[in-house]
Amino acid sequence: ESIAALKEYRTRQLRQRLVATTWGDHDLVFCTDIGKPLHPENVLRAFYAIRRRANEAAKQDNAEPLPAFRIHDLRHTHATHLIRERWDIVTVSRRLGHANPGITMTIYAHSLADVPDGDLATPAAFTLPAPHGAVR
Repeated sequence: ESIAALKEYRTRQLRQRLVATTWGDHDLVFCTDIGKPLHPENVLRAFYAIRRRANEAAKQDNAEPLPAFRIHDLRHTHATHLIRERWDIVTVSRRLGHANPGITMTIYAHSLADVPDGDLATPAAFTLPAPHGAVR
């Protein structure tokens, strides 16, 4: 679903580029109608509007509404799911933009504790080197 939605968005964006009198090409996935970076306040406003509409629809369907959450909580949820799906910590760390995997391991230790022993690859940066001449 995500890939299909991104492809559809990309098609709409390419059409916008063709009709725009000026286009600020910043190589962005999400941008304004003229290619400029989105303003954070506008992104938050849209995020809360989407959540509000989802909750209105849930109410009409007698379904559970979404709880109150911040946009940053989506980042934590994403990282937690990756770790629980046994993605290696180096990849998760890079994806989150952390300076090193140790930061990721510290922040998401609760998620690491939920992964069965032996199912999580230890980053090479955290393994001790074998003594000189030893074979691993």
